[in-house]
Amino acid sequence: MPMSCVAFGCFNKGKLEGITYHSFPKGAEQRQRWINAVRRKDWEPNRHSRLCSSHFREADID
Repeated sequence: MPMSCVAFGCFNKGKLEGITYHSFPKGAEQRQRWINAVRRKDWEPNRHSRLCSSHFREADID
């Protein structure tokens, strides 16, 4: 399955130079913050859902 970003209005997908994709955290509090940031009504991530690095500060990515 090709990678794509689930954030509303983001069209990043596939291998793009400088873009990485990140799975949703397992911890409930952090996971909920990510879900809220995605800005999709009545949406829950599944095991394939990813956010791209465009939505993070560089300092926040390990």
